[in-house]
Amino acid sequence: MKIAITGVSGFLGSNLATMLSDLGHEIVAIDRKKGQFESQLRDSEVLVHTAALVHSFEDRPYEEYYHSNVLLTKQLAEAAKNQKVKKFIFISTIKVFGEERVEPIDENTTLNPIGHYSKSKAEAEKLLHDIFDHQECSLFILRPPLIFGPKVKANMGALIKLVSTSLPLPLKYDSNRRSFIFIDNFLDIIVKLIQKDIPSNDFVVTDTTLSIYELCYKLKTILGSKTFLFSVPTPILKFLFSCIGQSEKYYRLFGSLHINDNRIRQALDWSPPIEINESLKATIKG
Repeated sequence: MKIAITGVSGFLGSNLATMLSDLGHEIVAIDRKKGQFESQLRDSEVLVHTAALVHSFEDRPYEEYYHSNVLLTKQLAEAAKNQKVKKFIFISTIKVFGEERVEPIDENTTLNPIGHYSKSKAEAEKLLHDIFDHQECSLFILRPPLIFGPKVKANMGALIKLVSTSLPLPLKYDSNRRSFIFIDNFLDIIVKLIQKDIPSNDFVVTDTTLSIYELCYKLKTILGSKTFLFSVPTPILKFLFSCIGQSEKYYRLFGSLHINDNRIRQALDWSPPIEINESLKATIKG
């Protein structure tokens, strides 16, 4: 099968291209610099859109996010429709629901995007629904939480480095619930979406949910680190993080953002092929 992928130089796109190629598919790397998306998509049966301007550049104006995450998505979708692509798989983000939720998130949760990245992803989702409504091309929108795996950077990479230092850390907090997904498990979902014939749908996805303490304890055990995890009252932690201008990091560490992914598990008859301890070991090994 001929499969087009955007963002093949990124963490998700590069791993996806490798896995699909190993499965015998012909991979087309879509490059916006080449222009003419329609010619690049010719004869492709599936388009997986992983490319995006991500939240680590929040200091940029919204117009840049709109151009990369909304306008280019629109151009790709219209080209895919004109080229009779059979499936359009769009990688969105769980953050279209906000930065923190006490209750579990599912596909019926009200959107509440915060920040340029999340708002642009939510806008792109709406645009895709408008374009592919009543079309033969099947649309699948995937909303993953933090994706981790070998060579991951960002928050998970930073946390692994922190725990490996054996410094005492105020991360003995077991009341929050945070969902994650290992890269290979997420790729397995995408592969099954490509292989199976199911109707268009939006899906939240995850493979595990842990508190910050549970996650750090697992990392500490795997690393053999002597890090001492201790507790500090959350109001004090919240105040200290706000004092140094890191309120967002406080919520990412101690806030809850957990997922009920029953819909995709039932639709694909799916369960994670790799469990959390093995996925964390693979991530640390790199």
